[in-house]
Amino acid sequence: MKLSELVQLRTHLEAVYNTGSIAHEVDLANFNLLSVRNETADDNFKIQIGKLADNIKTVHAQLEHNRSLYKTLLDNINGQIAEASAKFFSGNYDLELRVESEAVGIIRRIRTLDVDTTIREEIKARIALHSSWQYPALEIGCRDGEWTNELVASDPLYIVDYYREFIDSALSNFNPTYQARLRTYLLKDKDYSMSVLPQGQFSFVFCWNLLNYRSLDTVKEYLKSVKELLRPGGVFMFSYNNGDIAQAAGYAENFFMSYIPKSMLMPLCESLGYDIVYSRDNNSSGTALSWIEIQKPGRLSTVKAHQVMGELTRITR
Repeated sequence: MKLSELVQLRTHLEAVYNTGSIAHEVDLANFNLLSVRNETADDNFKIQIGKLADNIKTVHAQLEHNRSLYKTLLDNINGQIAEASAKFFSGNYDLELRVESEAVGIIRRIRTLDVDTTIREEIKARIALHSSWQYPALEIGCRDGEWTNELVASDPLYIVDYYREFIDSALSNFNPTYQARLRTYLLKDKDYSMSVLPQGQFSFVFCWNLLNYRSLDTVKEYLKSVKELLRPGGVFMFSYNNGDIAQAAGYAENFFMSYIPKSMLMPLCESLGYDIVYSRDNNSSGTALSWIEIQKPGRLSTVKAHQVMGELTRITR
């Protein structure tokens, strides 16, 4: 079976096989039967009720046996998933190398991530939740500025990308006055450290439709770098291709996106010292879409009392 088929099979099994409530009802029925038996004076009825309780015990044993069979089945499927996905964790993952060498026009045309209206509004609300004029924010991979306008509540706003054309395109969405306020940086290929940016200053870092095309190892490097950029209490929100969803696993199979299972990403974030704030998966628009919001431990604080209102200049006579 293909990777996407294995993931789909696992998803279906996890959705339909839930015997926890049944086991609880069986245990409760057994307890109640034994209580009734103990309160019954007639020995003949006691025997009959006892047989009912014994039958209930048999059902419980069968449920436990089935639970063991189900676990073995899942282990087998997960083993095949691990085998099928091994190539996506190799050091020379072709997808990542190919994306980094592609032209801007190809990225625009092919590397798209459709978002329906409802989800778009949710994303905007999540961005607004983490944006404030009291703190600077950073957008990594602005592309043509599809989301940049949602980040302008932060002050100042930094924008970085690996392509000057994308930075210029994002800037063109604003008037010259606001363009002058934006702080833009062109990153070099594989510059995951982003050392040109102020460290430990950002309350919010946003990255959309970029890490969807990066290997798990590279995502780890971004996670480490962004943690150094964030203030205590700061949040990193980014999209990725959740390989635990069948459709997303299919993207990885076809080398359209990378393979980043949530079941691996979340423990990775926690191992690097992040707290998980929010995660979302959606494929209602026909496109598998996932993002996660993680927080650097601590509490945001600032001495900033208001936004910058103007420029102070010294007038000499």
